[in-house]
Amino acid sequence: MDYGQLLRALRQRKTVQTLVVYMGGSWGVLQVLSLFQQTYGWPRAVMNVALFLLACGLVAAMTLSWYHGERGHQRVQRTELLILTLLAVVGTGGATVLARLPEPVRGTDPPGAMSDSTVAVLPFVNRTGADSLAWLRGGLAEMLTTDLAQAPELHLVSGQRVYDLLRQQGAVRTAFIPESVALAVARQAGAGALVRGDVFRQGKTVRVDAELVRASDGHVLASAYAEGPDVFPLVDSVAVRLATKLLPGGVAVARAPLADVATSNVDAFREYSQGVAADRARRDSEAVSHYRRAVALDSTFPQALLRLGLSQFRAGDDSAAASSLRRAEANLTQGPAREREFVQGILALLQGDLPAAEGKLQGLTHRYPQQTDAWLWLARTYAANPARLTARAGVLRQVLRLDPYYGPAYGELALLYARQGSYVRADSLSARGVAAAPGDAQALDARGQVLELAGRYPDARAAYLTALRLRPDVTDALAHLARAAERSGRLDEARADLLPFQSAATPAVRVAALLATAELDLWQGRATAALAAQEQALAAAGAAGSPLRDQALLALAGTWSLLGDHGRVVQALRSRALAAPGALLPYAAALGAAGRLTELAQLRAQVARGAAPGGRAVGFASAVPGLLDAYLAFYRGDWSAAAARFQAARTGGGGAGRAGGGERAGGGERGGGLVDGREVLALIRAGRPAEALALLPRASDPLALSALREHRRLYLEGRALEALGRGAEAAAAYRRIVADWGAALAGFPDFRDVPGRLSRLGG
Repeated sequence: MDYGQLLRALRQRKTVQTLVVYMGGSWGVLQVLSLFQQTYGWPRAVMNVALFLLACGLVAAMTLSWYHGERGHQRVQRTELLILTLLAVVGTGGATVLARLPEPVRGTDPPGAMSDSTVAVLPFVNRTGADSLAWLRGGLAEMLTTDLAQAPELHLVSGQRVYDLLRQQGAVRTAFIPESVALAVARQAGAGALVRGDVFRQGKTVRVDAELVRASDGHVLASAYAEGPDVFPLVDSVAVRLATKLLPGGVAVARAPLADVATSNVDAFREYSQGVAADRARRDSEAVSHYRRAVALDSTFPQALLRLGLSQFRAGDDSAAASSLRRAEANLTQGPAREREFVQGILALLQGDLPAAEGKLQGLTHRYPQQTDAWLWLARTYAANPARLTARAGVLRQVLRLDPYYGPAYGELALLYARQGSYVRADSLSARGVAAAPGDAQALDARGQVLELAGRYPDARAAYLTALRLRPDVTDALAHLARAAERSGRLDEARADLLPFQSAATPAVRVAALLATAELDLWQGRATAALAAQEQALAAAGAAGSPLRDQALLALAGTWSLLGDHGRVVQALRSRALAAPGALLPYAAALGAAGRLTELAQLRAQVARGAAPGGRAVGFASAVPGLLDAYLAFYRGDWSAAAARFQAARTGGGGAGRAGGGERAGGGERGGGLVDGREVLALIRAGRPAEALALLPRASDPLALSALREHRRLYLEGRALEALGRGAEAAAAYRRIVADWGAALAGFPDFRDVPGRLSRLGG
């Protein structure tokens, strides 16, 4: 048969059509299986068997098409029957073999480069039989890690890294970790040895047994035990004995007793250990409560102060975070150098000194490349610098190489891509994040943001509501729910969703729900209703601590500012301007808008003397004095000078945006490189509308109310386009403001001229 005859035969038998239909159907089956595998953790064997059977099915489909593809009735031929029988035998046998292959150990491919000086300490086995001592399982591992880490010759795998790897193996809650899992964890962490052990109790006597095991083959290199009434000397004793095998010549590891390096208060260490466990399980409020109790029991406990400071940083309580971290640094004089450098890096980030923060954290990632915590905080530092977005993506990918099951890194990377318009890639990553951390409300919140940015409001709303059902205290999801409704025009639906949370038992949830409802009101121009909701939020936050109260107060200030009541803003924020994160710039702006320039100049002098909070605290550049100079020029009407000073403050200060959890942890809308909206308006008034238009995508407002921010952006866009002679586009921006606010515009001084401008443009 020549090629022409073959092609005619293939067309007659519809073989090509059969191939196309079969390949399309197979692709659909594999996509469904892949989704279920990621979502429900199905074993790899399912996909292997499916691929093998589909390959066999392809041969069968081609055979049937060849023998029966022509019109009319064809008889079953012996060759055809033989091929199909052989395929059935091969398919059954091959599928059986593939299904029985052992599942590869998760997270161990490729293993880290193992080092004899790197040690991983695994959780101990609690054999006391007392639930009250269950904390010793992780607590002893933390103690021993801290003790051994004093030796500069040793590299200790962080407890977080060990936890992450155990989570990958499904062994986080396992009372006894099997040897195969323990060795796999050590090898994946790049450790040459691991420490495992047991804790017993008889009466008032506690006994600690520990073994030093070679990670490559499981050989026990050394063992040690100690017993007595006080657990701290026992850990010191075990650490010294194990060190004789780890260090040349048996150098003593405990340069200082554990009680001096950490705490001598057992109750404080118990609270700290329980806080660490809650932190790793992402139960944030529970973790903070434990850390606070630990610090109350021992105010010089550096590790507890460090973790408390990080938690406060993520929650946005910058002044408290700075205080905790400085106290941690002061009390880490005898602890591992790695901890001191880490604290210094986070303090630099908190204060807006991005070069110093990057330097410290980059150094840690180079010396300890297996430690995910340093990589994560480096990514958050890069989030504050718009020039570092590519580097940030690379760091997040490195985190996922270290821990392929770390859901938050998927979420942060997905949001980064979504904000760049890569929605398909972002959608895939966020779905993998949810699958990697099932039941994690923050992973669902991140997925909701990705879906929202992609314009899929119903899916975004479902993700936010699922997150809130799992964890109502993930209050960012409440704000995101309102914002998504604003973008999609489904405000009444969101108002109904938020209503149950307004009566929640937790003050933080009530405050967040009321403020989100106020945002919906403002979006529709209902300033009176917004003020009522914000005042309720302020009352609910009254007994809940200053960060919540400041959040509600700033929301109120935003609405008063919209209504032109700048004197009231000044009065409300005066006492918080130099203390509360985010209050300084709104206070300064209110002074300028109220014409109180002498007081604004005095504030600028006060700030120059060092009385202001860190630059990151206000969410803009770290050069706060330069921003206040720009405010003075702006409110004096010197538009060219104001534009120049805004630009100098923005580019010279390094733009330290928030970096912490949720939006704050991953280049959220309030990330680095923000442009004060007054700079855009100054450029327009100075006759430079093209420059103003270029800055608009990054324009914001210190008060950061989404309704006010979005409508101010539309107003500035309209003004810039109008100045450029693009009347139709300007009119479109103005029409959107009128559609949302209508008659309410008459009560908003900064927007009062919109109807007139629209009328002049023929709108």
